[in-house]
Amino acid sequence: MAVNEAFAEITGLAEKLGFKNLDEHPGLWEYKIDDKWTVKVNEHDEMVGLVQGHHCLVLYHGWPVGTLHRLGGWITWGPIKNEQVFMEAVRKRAAELMKNSKANHIKRGESSPEKINGLRKENFDTLNIWIRLDD
Repeated sequence: MAVNEAFAEITGLAEKLGFKNLDEHPGLWEYKIDDKWTVKVNEHDEMVGLVQGHHCLVLYHGWPVGTLHRLGGWITWGPIKNEQVFMEAVRKRAAELMKNSKANHIKRGESSPEKINGLRKENFDTLNIWIRLDD
């Protein structure tokens, strides 16, 4: 079975931010991507804070607009809030993190532009998303 790309990107973003093994993280891992989008990830087996186990709740201005998991999920559709706009926000945030990492990398005096704090540029260049609605 394929892994949901958006869910993988969110959990990958958590790892890049230093939150590895989210199943060991107490409660939900919450992250504000920008002023509009927030995610709440539950990697536990049981429901936590109204988020099903092994799911990611996507919020737009604090309102739930989607649920993602390893096998699929859904996001509402509209010109303002949809999976394409959500993933653009994730890409933008990832690029900001990479830019900040690069600035910190240069300040520390290390000389490898290809590898910045363990992040590789190719991880941020292409983000793909597919939503499986038949779960």
